[in-house]
Amino acid sequence: MKPGYEQIRNDREINLLIEQGNRNLKVLGYTEHSRKHAVKVAETAGRILKELGYRKRQVEMAKIAGYMHDIGNTVNRYDHAHSKGNRSSMEMRCCIWNPAVWTIMDRA
Repeated sequence: MKPGYEQIRNDREINLLIEQGNRNLKVLGYTEHSRKHAVKVAETAGRILKELGYRKRQVEMAKIAGYMHDIGNTVNRYDHAHSKGNRSSMEMRCCIWNPAVWTIMDRA
């Protein structure tokens, strides 16, 4: 079965990564990037795609992506504004080695 947004939102490992990223950013002086922020981005992404008429699974995937969009902050924030979505090799290794991320990708 493919994971849904609610399953991702309640996943312990994913939430630990989001909260650690938030703590890392707080030390650096950034604004709040906690689960509250993740939910707001997820819900907004889902609403936009739904209003544009996308299929239910696409809306669900947008919500999942929105919820997880800052997960890389657990590892690195360097040059975030200029990276254009390109992640460092360290960030990619973190994602690749993380079982929670692979579970999501395998089921998507």
